[in-house]
Amino acid sequence: MWRAALVGKLNTKKLATLKAGTKTADGGGLYAISGPDGRVTWGFLFTINRRRRLMSLGQWPDVSLAEAREFATDGRRKVRVGIDPIEDRKATRKRAPTFSEVTDELEQTPIKLYHSRRRRSNLCVRQI
Repeated sequence: MWRAALVGKLNTKKLATLKAGTKTADGGGLYAISGPDGRVTWGFLFTINRRRRLMSLGQWPDVSLAEAREFATDGRRKVRVGIDPIEDRKATRKRAPTFSEVTDELEQTPIKLYHSRRRRSNLCVRQI
């Protein structure tokens, strides 16, 4: 079980002064990972089925420290139950339809032609 003393080592002042290329733990599997360009990305490190995985949670300051902690807490709950948070996130994302799926759907929908009375009478005359 995670203890409250292990979570909460980071604050916004520490995040703003992180050195490029470092990885700093907040506790409970939450990490602030600073890239070579200085951008800080949140990562949640967990082990499931004897496999260590790192789930990206977004960039700071777009994702705040409090939001990152909430995401990590949610991820720990899922791991405790036996659900892989990365696979769960992939399953919940909506997949965009392919071009062929859209064209198939359009072919199956009936198209009604709405014309004025005058246009309809001209169409009837031409068909005869």
